[in-house]
Amino acid sequence: MEIKIGKWFIIIALSLILCLGFYFAQSCKVYHKHSVLKGQYDALKNTLDAEVEMRDRAIKAKEEEIEELNTAIDSANVVITEKQKESKSKDVEIKELESLYPTLKDKDEQIENLKQQANVWKEQFFLAQEIITEKDTIIFSLTEKYNAQVEITKQWIAKYDRELALRKLAEEGWKMSDKRIVGLSLQSKVTKILIVAAGGYILYDKLKKEN
Repeated sequence: MEIKIGKWFIIIALSLILCLGFYFAQSCKVYHKHSVLKGQYDALKNTLDAEVEMRDRAIKAKEEEIEELNTAIDSANVVITEKQKESKSKDVEIKELESLYPTLKDKDEQIENLKQQANVWKEQFFLAQEIITEKDTIIFSLTEKYNAQVEITKQWIAKYDRELALRKLAEEGWKMSDKRIVGLSLQSKVTKILIVAAGGYILYDKLKKEN
């Protein structure tokens, strides 16, 4: 009977040693995996922090550029409004000169009237050129504003993609840690059972010998 019990003790002891060894190996493996994953996370986070700072500066610069373009557009609209009013006034002036011309009998007065009409038409031409220039400014500003907004969108998308990659890496680490913790918890319970069994056997054997 003692030999049989001795065999069980050896079996329990060997099982305990194997469990402890496996538990220690798994713990080391988990620690190593966690360290590697943490290193990857920290490296990616540091890179992301630098990128976010760079992209935030780029976004701010484009936003400031858009503000400047908005100011240019507003100024051009003000100029256009003023030039259009001036142009309408020149239209009235030309109609008055044209309507006055048939009533003039003196050739010198007619010539003077025609000269005045020519001068007003010349002023109209320059006003039209100035209005076109201001409209070109608006078109250019709107184009640049669109390009700046596209660049801002790209920067935000890049920030989102990098932050998403960082979050996925963190989630992967958490899932891996949860699985390892469950496995180690099970191994720990088995080890405790074997320790209790070994302790019970030692106590049983001691009591048996005393009796």
